[in-house]
Amino acid sequence: MIRFAILGAGWRAAFFLRVAKMLPEMFSVAGVLLRNREKGKRLEETEHVPVFYDFDELMKETFDFAVVAYPWEVAFEWNQKLFERQIPVLSETPIAPDLEAVDQIWEAAVRCGAKVQVAEQYFAQPYHSALLNILCEGKIGVPTDLLISMVHGYHAVNLIRRYLDVGFMPCTISAKRFSQELVETCGRDGLVQNGALHTAARDTAVFTFENGKNAYFDFCEEQYFSGIRSRFLRISGTRGEIFDRTVRYLNEEGDCACSEIQRVELGQYSNLEGDSLRGLMLDGRYIYRNPFAERTVADFRRLSDEELALAKVLLDMKTYVETGKEFYGLAEACQDTYLSHCLTKALETGKPVQTERKPWYRP
Repeated sequence: MIRFAILGAGWRAAFFLRVAKMLPEMFSVAGVLLRNREKGKRLEETEHVPVFYDFDELMKETFDFAVVAYPWEVAFEWNQKLFERQIPVLSETPIAPDLEAVDQIWEAAVRCGAKVQVAEQYFAQPYHSALLNILCEGKIGVPTDLLISMVHGYHAVNLIRRYLDVGFMPCTISAKRFSQELVETCGRDGLVQNGALHTAARDTAVFTFENGKNAYFDFCEEQYFSGIRSRFLRISGTRGEIFDRTVRYLNEEGDCACSEIQRVELGQYSNLEGDSLRGLMLDGRYIYRNPFAERTVADFRRLSDEELALAKVLLDMKTYVETGKEFYGLAEACQDTYLSHCLTKALETGKPVQTERKPWYRP
């Protein structure tokens, strides 16, 4: 059993609560810290979890680690408070609210010898996990460039570095922000059907790394929820290319081949196994298996891709606390946060930004 505390009770905290609720045999919430007593009472009634309004009272509980699910500025302060208490921290993203704060959080963690990981989840989602496995197999050779129009700044930066395998390599970021009018169709609160036009920002950028690899970033703030804006990804390599779910590559005989990534979903087309993702397949073999399928299929528990990723993050955090094995450590998080703030600077000024090797640099 993995037992964790949650600091905060907002939109992101709700994901961790849902994961614990869907997998109670694996996860247990020791308590949720918040200030609003009315909200706390509702949380107790709906989620059946202990609620605390005093930090020291929550710290008396027994748990493996604390999930800090506050907004940027607040999380920055609470992370340091937990560092000083020597409490293992799983912090929500990003790790710091501005460029100066990135340096400060790194210095604080080093000074305190903090045990900290960051809850970046996109690379743990089924689709991105599958693509990373394809790249590790060398299916399309060495990745050379990437076009990503799927996630916003910080998360995009993390996927860019992973897909291109550029580590902590410095880069030049050129960027421009546009505005466009469109109809809002959905948001965090659900469907929007009034048909009203509103103005949305669209950010574009080019990341040019020292080794010559390039990433092209394109994101509209509506893409996460919009039903009239697509999300897409292209990874080009020396022996092939991945575009969304299509993989083009040279096979062992040197012939050009084309395959589709297939989602194996249970509970569809008269299938009675349950309502769950079994995994993703390519060429008749699994390139990703849902690690929680055997627990959730039998009694029809359904986890979204986001929830599957966060459940994996919680599992990996427990392993980190016990063994020290990192899955997304502070150095990685600081680098992604640093690059995302450099991206913001490039967008706001319209001038290229050259990144540097920072104190957390790893060759």
